[in-house]
Amino acid sequence: MGIKHLKVPIILLFVLALIPFIVQISPSHGEMLQGTIPDFLLSDMTPEDEPPLPPQGTLPPQATLASQVVESLILSLQDSHWKVRRDTATALGKIKDKKSVTPLIETLKDKNPDVRVAVVLALGEIGDQQALEKLTAMLKDEDAAVATVAVEATKKIELIASGKTSNK
Repeated sequence: MGIKHLKVPIILLFVLALIPFIVQISPSHGEMLQGTIPDFLLSDMTPEDEPPLPPQGTLPPQATLASQVVESLILSLQDSHWKVRRDTATALGKIKDKKSVTPLIETLKDKNPDVRVAVVLALGEIGDQQALEKLTAMLKDEDAAVATVAVEATKKIELIASGKTSNK
């Protein structure tokens, strides 16, 4: 076996030896952990080697992810299992994203009173005046628990609207 045949295995061994160093590269814009990659490998790197930053005015990845989570939760309000709908309403109330107000208002028609209670509480947490009329109608709900939390949610939204409290 000549040297010619050994070149590929030697290069392969060299690459395999570098894998532990390569794995330690930080994913954020080419930043690297100090001391993990030999300087002679870094000397050829230029700023062009780094991934481009998103254009100004676009949403950061976290905002895009949050938006996707809210949209997925909104879809879950239509799940066939009442516990999923209830827990989804609770989560949306904690997130307080205004995009969820209209779907939550539509979910006030749910047959399950536990779901309606969670939706009323979520709308109260979000504090959007758009929900006020529908929440006022929930004061006459056939289920006493729904009517009771509707009183509290309505008061909370009115306080937020008057500026006497914040919704943070």
